[in-house]
Amino acid sequence: MPLSTSGYGNVFGLWPAERAPRDFDEAARIANPGFSKALHLELRRAGLLLMPSPYGRLYLSFAHTDAVVEEMKAAFEQAVERLAEVLL
Repeated sequence: MPLSTSGYGNVFGLWPAERAPRDFDEAARIANPGFSKALHLELRRAGLLLMPSPYGRLYLSFAHTDAVVEEMKAAFEQAVERLAEVLL
């Protein structure tokens, strides 16, 4: 399942594409509300709450310990694995 990220520093977004958009027009073409909702629901199932938005942002901070980042990683892996089963 292709996924890419874009952003700056600790603020980034996920895109259901091989590469991140370079401008707003590309972002509008790539944005997929259905994918965003499905990812949101699968992440909730895995114990992680994420804003369901095709232009949603993720924020990392010093409050996210290594253990929390590992939990997030596991939740994303589980969610993407499940989405790949359903979507592919």
